[in-house]
Amino acid sequence: MGTSVLAVSYRGYAKSRGKPSEAGIYNDGKAAFHYVQKTVKTPLKNMFILGRSIGTTVAIDLAQNKAIGGLILISPLSNARDQASAIGLGFTAPFVGNAFNNDTKIKKVKIPLLIIHGDKDKIIPIEFGQKVFRAANAPKFFQKIQGGGHNDLSGTYKTIFFSAIFEFYNRARRPE
Repeated sequence: MGTSVLAVSYRGYAKSRGKPSEAGIYNDGKAAFHYVQKTVKTPLKNMFILGRSIGTTVAIDLAQNKAIGGLILISPLSNARDQASAIGLGFTAPFVGNAFNNDTKIKKVKIPLLIIHGDKDKIIPIEFGQKVFRAANAPKFFQKIQGGGHNDLSGTYKTIFFSAIFEFYNRARRPE
């Protein structure tokens, strides 16, 4: 696609040290964004942020009120309350407050948006991605992947998955 990619592993995930927390992963995202903007010197209009699963919370947090090229969310959760209910921990909902509030924060995102979600996702149900999509500003696009789960979209369904990203990227870079 003629682009560069910076992949970030948040504190406490994969091989990154530290303890994960909502504030911590938001800070990690801000550090990566600052690096690309100031050190790599990428213009905002050429920056696209992609977040997957819990990473969608960081992506949305970063994209609020920024004039970047676009935002891509793969299997986004709507908020911590909904997610707690989805995994059988609904009794904890009163204790999570406004944690990971994607469905509220997305309203402050005013750039092209693509959401990709599998309709058989048992970890983050597609309804959560649809909830974020409904709350989002236009221009916005939703790619449902029939039969797609949570961790197989870029593998088993790679043709649909990467085609959606490629088309979105080209459309966002050359608006009609």
